Amino acid sequence: MVAGLIAGVLAYFVRSFHQPTGVWFDGLGRSLEETPFIARFVFGADSQWAGWSYFALDLVVFWGGVALAYGLLTLAGKFDNKTDA
Repeated sequence: MVAGLIAGVLAYFVRSFHQPTGVWFDGLGRSLEETPFIARFVFGADSQWAGWSYFALDLVVFWGGVALAYGLLTLAGKFDNKTDA
């Protein structure tokens, strides 16, 4: 869970600028480009992003992590309606 939070912060909140080439990078080292209008309008994306493929990959990783956490908590019995009384 901690690794997922760190990766999310690096991907969406950390940016660096490479002066000689004039290219922005996110915290994971992905080069950023201008966001297309449809992404800004529908998803509320800001001025730059890593692209459609990375956006789709980020969605799969995020929702996969949520499903994995739910599955692990279910196996641990945290979502059971059973009481020990």
